[in-house]
Amino acid sequence: MKTARREQFGRFIRFGIVGGIGVIVNMGFYTLFHNVFGIFDMIAVNIAIEISILSNFVLNERWTFGDRAVKGWKNYLKRLISFNIGNGLITYIVQPATLFILTRYFGLWDKLALLIGIVLAALANYSISTKLIFKRKDASIV
Repeated sequence: MKTARREQFGRFIRFGIVGGIGVIVNMGFYTLFHNVFGIFDMIAVNIAIEISILSNFVLNERWTFGDRAVKGWKNYLKRLISFNIGNGLITYIVQPATLFILTRYFGLWDKLALLIGIVLAALANYSISTKLIFKRKDASIV
């Protein structure tokens, strides 16, 4: 494999690992809020999404895209906001909608419906993260 392809493959694997951690964070907090504290599922899912977005940002910033790090807290904050908006827009639409449709109309177990929503959102989020949020200054290698 060429170096650029190897780098891209490694980044994709790291993104997947971070995503796996995000799944655990998301589902764990959803379960905590909904099943333990009794919070309505559509509220619990949105709180869990935000917590997982924040944890994924930190892990992606430090590990997955560490070679693309920005300097200074202002740039870090701008990237955090971009990540939250970019990934959040998709995630806040896809996950709750998937959870709602699959549980209300198809009677699917809420944890499985949530997992399906997470997978669907993750596919789109990788593309957004790679091309827009953690883009290289030299855009010739993505």
